[in-house]
Amino acid sequence: MSMRAERQVTYMGGPGQGQMTKLVNQVVGAATLAAVAEGVVLAARAGLEPAAVLRALGGGAAASWMLTNLAPRMQRRDFAPGFMVKLQQKDLRLARAAAEQLGVRLPVTAVVDELLTAVAAQGGGTLGTQAIVTALE
Repeated sequence: MSMRAERQVTYMGGPGQGQMTKLVNQVVGAATLAAVAEGVVLAARAGLEPAAVLRALGGGAAASWMLTNLAPRMQRRDFAPGFMVKLQQKDLRLARAAAEQLGVRLPVTAVVDELLTAVAAQGGGTLGTQAIVTALE
């Protein structure tokens, strides 16, 4: 018996509201990804057992899709793309431009964008976004 993820469709309003919601998702996801990468690097440098760290964090407030799915890949050095660095950069550029038009500051997003730029500058634009960990190491 296979388990299928249920899809949820949420009506967001008039023209452009769905696109803006996607950009909000990218901002939140990218910030979470960067936090997970920082945690992976800190745990590794502290000599913690990788699987034990993920078990401990997965049951608490730090639990997230990024932690469950991408932290193990960071730990294994598996940078095969699910979502590429260069596409994440594009989405963050769009989000930052929209935020600027709205007068909203996104300082965390700016730092994440810098980290992704560092990965891309080393030839990692087509790697998966979990390669952000390499910019922190």
